[in-house]
Amino acid sequence: MRILLTLPLLGSLFALPAQEPAPKAPAKLDEKVYDHFGAGVVEGQTTKLADALKNPDQFTGKTVRLEGAITAVCQTKGCWMHLGDQNPPVMVKFKDYAFFVPKDASGRTAIVEGTMTLKQETVEQTRHYLEDAGKHEEAKKITEGRKLYHLMATGVAIEKAKPAAK
Repeated sequence: MRILLTLPLLGSLFALPAQEPAPKAPAKLDEKVYDHFGAGVVEGQTTKLADALKNPDQFTGKTVRLEGAITAVCQTKGCWMHLGDQNPPVMVKFKDYAFFVPKDASGRTAIVEGTMTLKQETVEQTRHYLEDAGKHEEAKKITEGRKLYHLMATGVAIEKAKPAAK
């Protein structure tokens, strides 16, 4: 009798549908080419900074992925960086102050993922950022704050430094 009751249970175990494997997480950009900071940056569509700045209203207030040249980095901690050589540059800060970038990253290309906003800096903020960048004389001349685009980054991928030529 017990055998007869056990058989339907065994049969139901074999009749369970096979579980589908969990979807693969997107791969980060090639770690041989990029150093990743914060959440890093996964493969996907990227917009050139210059293209985004041609029509910034399409990107403001949204999560975006922008690529551009790093033109300045905070020399105190690496807690912010500038993207692009336009004036004013795009100010990139790192969400929740959770990560920093190398202080020697200027001149390399970065892909940054985060939310873009337009902000008005105070005179004190503008001076502070210029002093962090080592531009003390320029900071002394500031009489009004800059209006510039900010990107609050959740992830950054920076092109690896090229080995020094011998």
